Amino acid sequence: DVGDQENIKMVKFTTGDKNGFITYNLTSSKNYFDCDVINGEDAFFKIYIKDKGAKLDLDKVLAIISTVNVSNIPVLDASK
Repeated sequence: DVGDQENIKMVKFTTGDKNGFITYNLTSSKNYFDCDVINGEDAFFKIYIKDKGAKLDLDKVLAIISTVNVSNIPVLDASK
């Protein structure tokens, strides 16, 4: 849930070896960011940020995205 649907925006981004879309809602008390990210190895992942203090902006979210490394994300094995 990214909050009030009337205020939702979407932006396409490229940062380093990653690109994708950020769907976001910036309000006075909460910011929501739903990030769909594809890296240079064509791995897809999602990052969801609920910023209760409304301290983040798009530049800070892009900085967070740029630090994510696929090797740090656990892979679920559906066969187990």
